[in-house]
Amino acid sequence: MKLMHKAVNYCFGGKLKMLRKHIKSFSYQRQQEAWQRITKALHSLTLLTLNSQTILHYHRYAIYLRQH
Repeated sequence: MKLMHKAVNYCFGGKLKMLRKHIKSFSYQRQQEAWQRITKALHSLTLLTLNSQTILHYHRYAIYLRQH
């Protein structure tokens, strides 16, 4: 749960790349779990937020970062 809040805060701060660096220090399985939780949180936010275009952008960006 803490990681999801962190992801959301990082997104609004435009610091998703920094979060990626933090996640890369995790074990492989924990990395996968972290990215799943982050993308799920951002997806949920997209559905809840009026400014969903911005959140959707970060959601796609999180998926992009996860793959690279």
